[in-house]
Amino acid sequence: MTKKQGFTVLEMLISLTILLVVLGLTSKGILMVMKVQRTQDATAVAQAKLRRTTEVFEGMLRASVVGGLAQGPYSPDDSSISFASLKGGSGYQVASLSPGALEVYAANLNAADFISGQALLVDDNGEAVVLDVNAVSAAGVNKYSVQYANCANMLAYTNNMQLHSVETLGFDFDAVNQLVNVRVANGPEVALAFKISEFGIKYIYIKSDGTAVALNAPLMENGVPQKRGSINGEYAILRRLELTITTLADSFSGRQVERTYSSLINIGDQAGKDGLVNFKGIKSCI
Repeated sequence: MTKKQGFTVLEMLISLTILLVVLGLTSKGILMVMKVQRTQDATAVAQAKLRRTTEVFEGMLRASVVGGLAQGPYSPDDSSISFASLKGGSGYQVASLSPGALEVYAANLNAADFISGQALLVDDNGEAVVLDVNAVSAAGVNKYSVQYANCANMLAYTNNMQLHSVETLGFDFDAVNQLVNVRVANGPEVALAFKISEFGIKYIYIKSDGTAVALNAPLMENGVPQKRGSINGEYAILRRLELTITTLADSFSGRQVERTYSSLINIGDQAGKDGLVNFKGIKSCI
């Protein structure tokens, strides 16, 4: 009769050692998979955030008085930009202009498009000023009077003046707090995107010979951003904006993942369905 033998202490120690080695290798593999997955998830979230931010920016710009860079709410530079976005009524022909009031021709003007809002007055030379509208009233057959807060830098009357219902929009990068803020008209500043490490804008002008020139700020005249101007003595017009956004996301190891998204936004001249307005600059009423 054979005697059954159990595991010796040495055999048990060897078995436990092998088990611990296998478990260690397995756990390392699991941790590596989790780390890769977490990093991929962080990257996907970062890319999605960049796309959403860019889509908001592009969507607002497409709704704007295209190509009309504005002086406010933020002065345009390499990390801030402002423009005027079309609302309801646009392209009304101006009949007369006086301090604090103007008259426009219109068969049916919706006063709600203007009251307690902003209007953009554009002259025949492409110069424009943003007005704060106080009231709108009928002024005769197919005529309306628009009262506005008077400003010292008001445009002089010209033929073919137009009035548009607008609201100014601005984006500004707060590098200290890593925020991209947006502001509508005279309203409060609202954070649009968080953990943004870079928000850069380049203004791409096309010269008369077809050469493209990328600038870190728009051409300026008396503090007003210009769509059309001169670069080294040659006529140039703003045709595109290049937007670059970089964001941060936390990976599994705690290391931050950085991702960058760039977009080119074309700029045209169409302002509303009623005709072309070849904007030069949009100033704020002061």
